[in-house]
Amino acid sequence: MTVTTTDSTAGLAADAPQRAYRSAALAPPPRKRLGRLDVLPVDDLGVRAAIRDLYALDDLPDKKMCLEIAGPWRPFATIGSWYC
Repeated sequence: MTVTTTDSTAGLAADAPQRAYRSAALAPPPRKRLGRLDVLPVDDLGVRAAIRDLYALDDLPDKKMCLEIAGPWRPFATIGSWYC
């Protein structure tokens, strides 16, 4: 039996499709499939920008302000974020 070696870039190129498949397979499922409807994605730039626009804020709201604004959305904060 002979062992062949390849350079590091060839090994990465050959393994790249498999790594991409693994990362997609391990991605978390959408929140609606988890049955958790009270999760507000405060790190989502789109949600923060929508809250800024809807509530006529000067700057993007931080996490704390997003949670304060979305307080009335509970227990359906996830659904509220779909429509903002």
